[in-house]
Amino acid sequence: MIGAEEQAPALFDFKQVAKIFGFPALPITPTLVPLPLPVKYRLWFGEPMRFSGSAHDDDAELERKVSEVKRAIETLLKRG
Repeated sequence: MIGAEEQAPALFDFKQVAKIFGFPALPITPTLVPLPLPVKYRLWFGEPMRFSGSAHDDDAELERKVSEVKRAIETLLKRG
């Protein structure tokens, strides 16, 4: 998904205060209220990826599959 980061650009992020409330972040946005700005989202769908094997495969085999997924995501992000 491309564009979501533009709906609430943070001017300031009070991470320490956010931790007190159990939030991952507490950004101060240009609107000063938690209303998103109107933005255009772009959704890019890649080809389905199917893998065979099990969770007990060697780490090297699992890492190869993870790398393949990361490359596919990077390609979609560059396209966006």
